[in-house]
This record gives sequence, structure tokens and C-alpha cells, in this order.
Amino acid sequence: MGYQLFKAQVVSATQLSPHWMRVVFTGEDFAECGSADPIYDVRIKILFPHEGKLPNFPDNDISWLTKWRATKDETLDGNLRTYSVRKLERDAGGTVYMTVDFVLHLAEHATGPAATWALNASPGDEVIIGAPRYDDTVRGGIEFSPGDASTVYLVGDETAVPAVSRILEDLADNEGIAYQGSHPLQVTAFLEVPEEADILPGITLPENCSLQWFARGERPHGELLTAKIKGLFGENAADSTSEARTPAAHVSANKPANESAGDAYAESAGEQDRTRTLLWETPHFSSSNEPLPSEKGSGAIYYWIAGESGFVTNLRRYLTREQNIDRKNVSFMGYWKHGVALD
Repeated sequence: MGYQLFKAQVVSATQLSPHWMRVVFTGEDFAECGSADPIYDVRIKILFPHEGKLPNFPDNDISWLTKWRATKDETLDGNLRTYSVRKLERDAGGTVYMTVDFVLHLAEHATGPAATWALNASPGDEVIIGAPRYDDTVRGGIEFSPGDASTVYLVGDETAVPAVSRILEDLADNEGIAYQGSHPLQVTAFLEVPEEADILPGITLPENCSLQWFARGERPHGELLTAKIKGLFGENAADSTSEARTPAAHVSANKPANESAGDAYAESAGEQDRTRTLLWETPHFSSSNEPLPSEKGSGAIYYWIAGESGFVTNLRRYLTREQNIDRKNVSFMGYWKHGVALD
């Protein structure tokens, strides 16, 4: 069925931290919106008003994205960006609320139209959201695919925080254990944000999961995450990411008692135009046209890594070439690229 268009209205807009804006949407047709649970890292498209005017798309036209990119018609003008859904909730009356967390790039010349819109959003403001239908059995827009792995690493910068948060919360079964299919998972998440104030509380972790935050500060983007992954393979990363140089390394863990918690501007958070230069290599798709795995992941460990394309590319090279990790056990997603505005 693919994605469908939904006209959405802002219910609330709250600035959570210096670099985070949380916006809650609803709409008349939202009962049909969004993948059925679990939604994991499902992607949506948001089309923002252009000069105060919302584009006029035909209802439910599945070719809307192609038309948007190809047309010069003023009625189809606007700013399109991709995001992950932080929450999708249905109340007792059947009303659906979609929460989207926006990263605010505050540096001069780095704030784009979507962040500007989010920072100024007010209840009643309208956007168009392209999202999977609730009854879509294909479950498009989801890349989290651990296969039969028993151990999962989730790694991302600030643009991946909403997706990782959603994955962690969706993995919990009724007893608070992280399960995929019929087997439990041991999950470790590493998240890098601009500063300590951007570490978001309130993420519900299954008891066999841990979450470690890193505040980047003035370090190069992704340096702390790269060193952490290399440390899993015994490489000494003390010179670049020692605890002494990482004042904001915060660990949250819900694990069995016998487990340690340790081992643990483009604006977008999800699918980009795959014809461009961003890395997108998963068990189901290759932006570089590499052969796809003939079977789903069957290794003991699965890596899900997303964020700025440069550091994600470096980690892909390290894991697949230097550590010989089979690509059916990894998902590498360049959510954005320094200096490039992508939809």
C-alpha cells in the first residue's frame, strides 16, 4: 500500500532542551495513520508550509513524493523532511496522537526551514504527513531487522535518538523483557548529543537493555561513538574517549542482576533520497547496489547505526572490512550529511 498523505494539526509544541523540540500532531484521518505496533524506527515524511501556505496535494495519491520532486507548480511547493516517530498513541476514544522530536541546529547558517518551523510551532498549525497506513501489512519504513541475533547494538547521534528510543520501548514484552520474535535480546544503546542538557530523560528500558549517553561538546561528530564501538573489539580508545575527557557519559540500565551495565544542516531522521550520496546499507537495501543477503540475519550480534553520513560510513568500513561482520547483521543509515539539505 505504501505511504498515505495525512493532514495534521499541532496539538502541542514543547522545547525539551537547547537542541530538542517535541511536537505532538493529530488529524481527522489519523486513525489510519502509522504502522501497527511495534513501530520501531518507522520513517515519515513531513511537508511544511511554504510562505505560510500548505501545499495542495490530491488525497491519498501514492505518487505524491515523485510529483513533489518533479513539479514546478507553486501549489506543490513546500519544504519536505524525513523524521522518525517518537510515539504513536491512541486514546480511549480512538484519537491518534503522533509525537515527533525535532533536532534544532542552532549554529549560524545551520538552521533550516523545518527546525525554524518546529521552534515556532503553535497549536492548530498544519502540515502534511506522509506515513504508512495502520493496516499496511508490508510494514514499510522500518529498518530495524535483528533477525536471530541475541545481542543488539543501537548507535546514533542526535538525529537517531527518537528512533533508538522507540526501538528500546517497543522491544519490551508484557514482563519488561526485550524480545524479538520468540527469543530475548540483550540490547545496548550508545547515543551522542550536542551537550549534556540534551540528554533526554523518560525513556523506558526493558530490563535486559542499557543506554549510555555521550555529550559531544567540541569533539568531532561521532568520535565518541566510533571509539566506543572499537572498544567492543578490544581497541584502546582511552586517548580519545577516556572517562576523564567525557564529562557527560551517562548510563541507564535495566538488566538482570548478574549483568553489567557497562559494555554497553540537514534535518532528518530516517529515509533520505537514496539516489544521492548518503550511505544506506541494510539487509534489505543497498544505496551502493551491493548484492543483498540471500537470507535474514543469523549472527549472534546485530548492529543498527544511524546519524551523520560521515561517521556512519567510517563505522561501516570498520565493522564490515576490518572486523568482517556479515552485512546481513548490520544496518547502516546516513540520516543526514554535513552541509547538505536533503528531504
